[in-house]
Formats: sequence, structure tokens, C-alpha cells
Amino acid sequence: MTASSGSIPSAPPDRPVPPVSLLKKIMVCCLFGLLMPLLAVLPPVLIDRLNGVAGRIFYATARKTRVAMFDNARHLLGAASSHAQRETLVRAMMASWCRFLVDMFRFQRVSRRQLLAARPRLEGLEQYQAARTAKRGAILVTAHLGNWEYGAVLLHDLDEVLNIVFQPDPNPVVRRVFSFQRALKHIKEVRIEGDPFVWVGLRGALKRDEVVLIQGDRTLGDAGRIEPFIDGFARFPEGPVRLAIASGAPLIPVFVLREEAGLRIHIRPPIFPDAPGVTEETLMRHMVKSIEDIVRRHPDQWLMPHRFWIEEKTGAGSAE
Repeated sequence: MTASSGSIPSAPPDRPVPPVSLLKKIMVCCLFGLLMPLLAVLPPVLIDRLNGVAGRIFYATARKTRVAMFDNARHLLGAASSHAQRETLVRAMMASWCRFLVDMFRFQRVSRRQLLAARPRLEGLEQYQAARTAKRGAILVTAHLGNWEYGAVLLHDLDEVLNIVFQPDPNPVVRRVFSFQRALKHIKEVRIEGDPFVWVGLRGALKRDEVVLIQGDRTLGDAGRIEPFIDGFARFPEGPVRLAIASGAPLIPVFVLREEAGLRIHIRPPIFPDAPGVTEETLMRHMVKSIEDIVRRHPDQWLMPHRFWIEEKTGAGSAE
């Protein structure tokens, strides 16, 4: 068991959640259809107020997500944290989720040139540019943090071709918005759902010196490798690491964070798979440790709506 498991209950026991009805799906689609035009014209002050209201509604109604986030908060804050401390963090996480979605709807009416005009603060640009001189492509590993979709547009400005690897969102409205946004900003989508041939295509893209952006904190089902993470264990995708080894491309952790003055892109040191002493395990720990460091510092911006930790290193247990 992990160091924090079993000492303080994270939330009341969860009840089975019924599937979303067709009527509810229609209502959600209609609501988003009404909000999207409004978000394009509302002033920032009203949008901030709308986001605050949306966050409170999200907290009150999304019970399954709330319980999962309480469990994540227990690991992030430690077993000795109080229910009030966890609730504060969960509310902040849900507010970040709403802000992310609001921005996505707003950005549909904003051109790529307008987005790039609001220059973010870049950290680590020199080491990124140095890695790109090798002409081996680059694997940018990120996490569900801040506004990674907006960050993809900004990162696309650094390279001519950007391939974003993604798993389709279960919500058809959100899925359509994401695809529309990427197409509008000239970003290539690479849909991954257990198809092994996808990785062959990505290897070819890297050989052409293209850039691949992939999430490092999400796996397909029970796939992935179990690694130490903060105070316990969690599953991480092996795809980015194996793709680096197969292609020779450097692995570069990149994160997009919110700040009062705007966005900050934080680029971590790259690691080449054929560098002396580098193994598959070295690459995996580099990826996981980079995600762990940024999540520790900005837990309220980590948009993780399901239980992330597993209670047993073998994977047999669950954080239920």
C-alpha cells in the first residue's frame, strides 16, 4: 500500500453513477450552443464571473468527478490534510476545468495570429532550440495542466509541423470543439485508440524532423507502466518513451501554466535516447519526474477528473 492509503477517508463512499441519458446530452449540446456565441463577445470581467458560477455548479453536480478529485487531493496534500484543505483544492481544480473549457469555446472565434500576438513567457527556449538542431524531430511530453490546447498553438509557432496525439473526449460537443480548434490553427491530429500502426506513422513524422506532442499523464485503460508518483504509484504511458527509442528523437517535457499576466510555457531539459547511460527506465523516470515536479507546484491547475493513483504497486488494487 502507499504511504497515504487508508488513513483518512477522502470523501463519502461513491454511489453508482447512471449513464448519461439522451435528453441530458441534448440539453448539454443546446447549452454549449448558446454559450459559444456569447463567450466570443462577453468582456473578460463577465467571463471571469461566469467561470466562477460554472465552477460552483460543477462542484455541486458532478459527484463522480468530485469524489475522484478528493482522492487525488488526498495524495497531493498528504494523508494528514483536512477535509477543508482538500475541498479548497478540489474547488480550485474544478474552477480550472471550467476556465479551460471557457477558453476553448472563446478561442474558436480567435485567429492563430491573434493568439500568437499575446506572447506567453517562455522558459527553456534555448535548450529546446539546441535539441532541434539535431534534426531528429522532437517528442514533447505534456500533462493535463493549465491550458495545454492553447499551448499547442503557441508551440506550433516554434516549428512548422506539429502532430498532436490525442484520445477522443467522450463528450461529443467538447470533442468537436477540440478538433475544430486544432484544424483552425493548422495542427495535425493523430487519433490513438489502441491502433499500433499509429506509432509507425509517428515514427515516420519524427524521421521527417516533425514534432509530436503527447500527453504523459493518461493511459489507455490498464495499459502503461506503474511508476512511483508523489506519495504512491500511478500508471504512465510507455508510448512516448518507446517512440523516442525507435526514432532517436529527444524527449522534451513541456508544460503550459496560467499566471495572472497570461500563460507561461515551461520547457524542461531534453533527453536523447542514445545519450551515454540513458536507458528506457531513464527516459521513463525523466518523463514521470518532470510531471511530478510541475504537479506538486501547481496542483490547482492539474485537470485530472478521475482517480489517478493506484493503491497497490501490482495494479490489482484501486483507489476506491
